[in-house]
Amino acid sequence: MGWRRFAFVAVALSAVAVTPTGCVNRASEGALEGDITNAYGRADSVQLELSVASCNKSPRAEVEETTTYVRLRAILSSPMGDSEGDCLDSVRVTLQSPLGDRRILDSEGQLIPLAPAER
Repeated sequence: MGWRRFAFVAVALSAVAVTPTGCVNRASEGALEGDITNAYGRADSVQLELSVASCNKSPRAEVEETTTYVRLRAILSSPMGDSEGDCLDSVRVTLQSPLGDRRILDSEGQLIPLAPAER
């Protein structure tokens, strides 16, 4: 009988430990964070347009700028649920100075690809 109780506890604990997150991460302050898949812009511009995996959850962006990088974080207005259709949303940010040769990073320090913006 003891092994059955152990098996039940092990299954229950593994169900709690494995929580699918999809394309949303919980930030440390409790905010919901969406993945930024791409950034569109030009080196001589202060404008960036971001593609955010948020499934129509009204993302907004937080920006941290240094002389060597621009760190971006996409905050969602509510948890993602089941959504039909395209789950990429667009957010426009204005930098304090032109992008130049700075790297674009997500909140975890991963490089976000930059594609040329349409003129």
